[in-house]
Amino acid sequence: MKKVKVAYEMISIEDLYVNPENDRYINDSEDEISAMIDMFGVANGNPRVEMVNLAEDISENGLNPFEWPIVWYDEELKKYIVIEGNRRITCIKLMTQFKENEEILRSIPEAEKIYKLSYPESAIECVVYEDLYEAQKVLAKIHQDINEGIGRKQWDAYAKQKANSKLGNGSKTYSIIQFIREYEGVSPELLECMAGARWTSKLERVVSFRKFKEVYNIEFTSDFSMLHKDTVEQVYHMMEKLVMDLINLPATGNFRTKKDFDNYIDNLPAEFITQVPDENGKNVTENNTAEKIGEESCQVKDSNEVESQEQQNDANSQEDGIQDDVQEEKESEFDTPRKISNQHKSLRKALRLSKDYAEDMFGCLGEKGKEIIIELESINYIDYPNASAALCRSILEYVVKMWLLESKHPEQFKEGDLPGSYNSCINDLANRKVLNDKQHKMLRRCANKEYFIDFLNSCIHADPKICVQQTALIDGWKCIRILVELYVEGHQK
Repeated sequence: MKKVKVAYEMISIEDLYVNPENDRYINDSEDEISAMIDMFGVANGNPRVEMVNLAEDISENGLNPFEWPIVWYDEELKKYIVIEGNRRITCIKLMTQFKENEEILRSIPEAEKIYKLSYPESAIECVVYEDLYEAQKVLAKIHQDINEGIGRKQWDAYAKQKANSKLGNGSKTYSIIQFIREYEGVSPELLECMAGARWTSKLERVVSFRKFKEVYNIEFTSDFSMLHKDTVEQVYHMMEKLVMDLINLPATGNFRTKKDFDNYIDNLPAEFITQVPDENGKNVTENNTAEKIGEESCQVKDSNEVESQEQQNDANSQEDGIQDDVQEEKESEFDTPRKISNQHKSLRKALRLSKDYAEDMFGCLGEKGKEIIIELESINYIDYPNASAALCRSILEYVVKMWLLESKHPEQFKEGDLPGSYNSCINDLANRKVLNDKQHKMLRRCANKEYFIDFLNSCIHADPKICVQQTALIDGWKCIRILVELYVEGHQK
């Protein structure tokens, strides 16, 4: 085993230097101040809000004692370059060394909130590496997810909720899971399925739907304790059915929206709904039937109005130039991705390829690939972020699969493991010189689940806190289209 020279030292804040060549940045920063400004503009998440939150936590609770910053001494700068911990050091410097800095404040108004905070220490305990390469190896282990067991394994949704509950931050989802686990007659098969699948985020979404309370007669107290009117046996019977369906039904099928859940309830056998009548003495099935009849009546009544509205919408579409695009598609041998409407184009509301390709170049993508691109280039991602994210994930998985199946190692594509397949794909393309260094560096940022792929997976599960982050969606799409365009152009050659 190679012996790596490492020291543990207290280093003054002013001797630390925020890294201008941070892998989070697409383009390297010019100097330390530029690097701190750029930290508020990284692609993933909502960095301006997150940096303020991080600074507040450091000011109140100090640094995490188990995660010391990793640094390397630069003889030319006579400073310790921060290799790991740049977000934390940026926050500390804004509370101390660069407090009230006007250049930073002009670029990042949110810095004013950090300036008002304080950090009592003048030095920070750091891990000092003598060899920069060795420090970068550790950095890769930390930030490239599990990395086949070498790196840090992220908690799943249940583990996060379990840890939060120990701090007094329970949730409805965790209460249901604990109810099932602690039930005396719980099925071993159910526990095995629960432990081996990702499904808790879907349960969290279902619990938030209004009909969940109506169908299962379950409520929660302010501390998320479960309250139910049915017997314990009946509650377990209902929850067992729900959880097994959440696990076994496709993620892209039921439970993504309220309408999906309503359809699921409509087809749910009576034994799996609450057996306690409501105040009017009716059960959920009878209420649903009455609602359906009312809805059908309204639909018949309003059919003429709907038809009239659709005609008006068609007229509006013509004004936006959509009819020209439809005619262009009819005349083409291949379905080229249709251009977005003039209104969307001027407001930059659609995710588009960077070039306009000839129709016959899209033949290599097949019907499925062409359809996905067509939808992406025509949808308004501001109004429909969930749908745009789902389409982004679809074309990413599709093109990664096509690249790998045509490589020397088609077995590297693994169904259900998009991060792993993606990582294998970009490494293979880099080795074959299909990707240049700049493209590889840009695409590498997406390999980490903390970045774009995790964002897409969260959108698939309709996490509203993540779906609205347009910056991450746009930046991620710029990475995805590199793979798409290289594939199209490569097959043309």
